[in-house]
Amino acid sequence: MKISLAAALSVGTILSGACDAYALSPSTPMHIQNLQGCFRVSYRFVEDGKHDYEIKDALEWITLKEQSGVYVVQHYGLYGTEIVEHFNETWSLLSDGRWRQDVGPSRYTCLSEVKMGQLHCSSPGAPKPTRDARRIDYNLLNRVSTIQITPKGWVQNEMNDKVAKGGQVVATEVGWVEYRRTADDAPCENAKRLHPSE
Repeated sequence: MKISLAAALSVGTILSGACDAYALSPSTPMHIQNLQGCFRVSYRFVEDGKHDYEIKDALEWITLKEQSGVYVVQHYGLYGTEIVEHFNETWSLLSDGRWRQDVGPSRYTCLSEVKMGQLHCSSPGAPKPTRDARRIDYNLLNRVSTIQITPKGWVQNEMNDKVAKGGQVVATEVGWVEYRRTADDAPCENAKRLHPSE
């Protein structure tokens, strides 16, 4: 199923180039710094041919702010001149060396070490994503995600079980989300002006 970016954002939801320098602490890890900027984003979730979901080359402006040792990442979708607040993430370093990624509002939490820019974790019992808001055949999502972050962007690979109220798995989807950094921030200039990073 293909839907427009505007429709996707209304329900809730390779180019290279250096990341612009923002006023973050010198100790900010590189994998966190690389989350901000202007990106072309493609989403593809494959399940059974009927419930598949795809968006190609959406434009997102992503800001990064540091608040008391927690990194706040806000995604904005751009559709023509319209700027739509999408979802947010907070990243925090735990005492055991793992990172905690909270994706919201109220989506899921991921706990993992980050090695060579890669985070891998399971997030059982997550709410249904907005792309499946109208489905009644399942109640929650058992997520397994791998994120690989580089200066050019990142990819997130997912293997998600869709679980009904009785505990049975009704479907398993494979997801691929790719963020490709634009050569500069010019395509996101309007959003950058309204929503600057630190």
